[in-house]
Amino acid sequence: MTKKELQKLIFSKKSVLCVGLDTDISKIPPSLASKYDTEAIEIFNKKVINATIKYTIAYKINLAFYEIYGAEGYEMLRNTIAYIKSLNEPVFLIADGKRNDIGNTAEKYAQAYFSAPLDFDAITINPLMGRDTLDPFLKFENKWIIPLGLTSNPGAQDFLLEKTINNEYFFEKIMKTLSSDISSEKMMFVVGATQQSLLQHIRLAFPDYFFLIPGIGAQGGNLQDTIKNTLTSEGNILINVSRDIIYTDNSSAFQQKIEQKAREYQDIMASYLS
Repeated sequence: MTKKELQKLIFSKKSVLCVGLDTDISKIPPSLASKYDTEAIEIFNKKVINATIKYTIAYKINLAFYEIYGAEGYEMLRNTIAYIKSLNEPVFLIADGKRNDIGNTAEKYAQAYFSAPLDFDAITINPLMGRDTLDPFLKFENKWIIPLGLTSNPGAQDFLLEKTINNEYFFEKIMKTLSSDISSEKMMFVVGATQQSLLQHIRLAFPDYFFLIPGIGAQGGNLQDTIKNTLTSEGNILINVSRDIIYTDNSSAFQQKIEQKAREYQDIMASYLS
């Protein structure tokens, strides 16, 4: 999906919602988990997708929640992606694994996630091994990398919010280095909603880049403030919500409650996209 296509999708759906499919079998409704064992993850995903696809622009699939089950987990991952694509609804698919390594290994990661059968649109990247390690991912047409910029977890203080010898934050150095020669057509940044005091500053520094924004909901980030501080006239944000949507209800009516929660998020977003 190109940048223009993603921007068009945002305004046609009046949404910047990205639903995180971080599916944990210990948290899904017991009516599924007790009946289907690990297969319940795939069944639950399909019900979440059916409930949310009208309101969402993207799905972010956290790979760890599938890799833990080995070959069975890979099959669930592949089937989940195939199901989304079978609905013929334009949607942006993100592999969340913070992958990266030296060139020849990065090339294999890129092939694994940007080619069939997975064929994601984007992958989150740990950029700390250097600019050259990103090249294998950038060779794929209409695919995106999403390097970590400023993350939403408390540990961002340990490194990313430290100042460099040039008195800029370490996360700023990362983002400036990468944006100096990687286009906003191929790259967006992870920027956490819990870092509210810095969001406006980051947006002013990187006006053309999409931000993938975690931290809303269970992590405590404020949705309205985040939109005000990061949304541009072209859209350029994806706000990820995982637990607050997919685990909103544990009863037999969970699918309807998930749809209601996704619609609530989309309604708020629509008020800023009119």
